[in-house]
Amino acid sequence: MVNLVTSPLAWYLLFVLIGLLLLRPSKHGGNRRSRHDGTRRIANILIGLTLLLGLASTPMVEVLLERSLRLDRVSAAEGSPEFIIVLGGSYVTSTAPEEDVLNTASARRLLHGVNEWRSNTQARLVLSGNGYPPHLSAADLMARDAADYDVPDSLLVVEPLAKNTREHPTEVLRLPGVTSTTHVAVVTSGWHMRRARREFCRYFERIDLYPVPPVERVRSLNYVVPRAGSLSGTTRLVREWVGIVWYAIRGIGIEAVGDC
Repeated sequence: MVNLVTSPLAWYLLFVLIGLLLLRPSKHGGNRRSRHDGTRRIANILIGLTLLLGLASTPMVEVLLERSLRLDRVSAAEGSPEFIIVLGGSYVTSTAPEEDVLNTASARRLLHGVNEWRSNTQARLVLSGNGYPPHLSAADLMARDAADYDVPDSLLVVEPLAKNTREHPTEVLRLPGVTSTTHVAVVTSGWHMRRARREFCRYFERIDLYPVPPVERVRSLNYVVPRAGSLSGTTRLVREWVGIVWYAIRGIGIEAVGDC
């Protein structure tokens, strides 16, 4: 379902509708030259909006935005993390909660977290994320799928309360055996790691970053051809930058524990 509030296409169509209404000939006389200049300005605005939407819909712009958010893998100088924390994202709900499934981004986060855990099987795998009652939480769905990857239940920790990026570290800090000095690793999408790192640095001293590797695209002429999927990706990435700025404003005056 299209979110009419955040969809750039919905806003574009609204602006076009308003522009077309303004372009209708006036029933009242008025200065002809003034009307002509106003009509030309409105037409130029509509053309500009169309070109801007087309540019934002290209894989090229989506990739450039994703690169601007991307962070490299980082490990602390000493020791291995005691907890590997996978940040849950969205999932697809069904009429029956047991048929809910993780979306592509959440599934990739889980798989990457499991692969990192296989290199450090002494760590506990924390699955963090809220949901949409009465459906299972994102954490529960990840735990269900983690069983298919042969992760022992004894090493799985389900944290189903965090509703957003800001709450992930605070809810993890409430888990048994976790303190601000605990060595943790954070797993999330590469484009989301910048915001996640800052929030975890507010509460933890030692943090490893395990971003999900990006999907490399083959460059071709299609790189500059508008696509609906790329427009969706561009919208998500712009919202991520807005989220980073908003979280930074909300965090003014709060002293971070970690060195980030």
